[in-house]
Amino acid sequence: MKNRTAALVSLTIALCFGFTALNATPLSNIPVNTGDTSLTLYRTDHTAETYLRLNEVNIHAARDFMKRFENVTDGKWLKIEGGYLVRFMADEKKNDAFYDGMGRFVAASCYYDGANSPEEIKTLVNKEYPGYKIIVATKINTNDRSFYRLHISNPESIKTLQIVNSRIRVLEDLQNGATVLR
Repeated sequence: MKNRTAALVSLTIALCFGFTALNATPLSNIPVNTGDTSLTLYRTDHTAETYLRLNEVNIHAARDFMKRFENVTDGKWLKIEGGYLVRFMADEKKNDAFYDGMGRFVAASCYYDGANSPEEIKTLVNKEYPGYKIIVATKINTNDRSFYRLHISNPESIKTLQIVNSRIRVLEDLQNGATVLR
């Protein structure tokens, strides 16, 4: 099981800004470590020509996707390093699901704008960071855990946070043009 987990960990997951099959360029070299799961942020630029036809996708990934997200009909598949990424809309929110090269589910992410972030996240951020506004939030689900990655701001600062089990960790703090990594 640890070997399988290690293999899944090696797949870098796109958060916040997505990912491209051909030209993934790091948005930030901030590794996200939540126990045995490490993730890296990537930005993407892709076109419709990079999407795969369903018969080009690993059958196990396609079947799992159809079971796991049964009400989704607009999935667009991309081949990425180490596996597959499928982009889709659910409940009027952008979502991504990630599969390894063998078609095993790795993680899914759901993107929220600040106004539509979950209430428990808004409450937690308002309590810990009064005066800050949520810009964007991403919920990441793996087989064994869920956590959030979000960007918050006030007139003096922009912070990147990770929330796991109601605990907040500051990943990046931008102030007056200077970056402070923690």
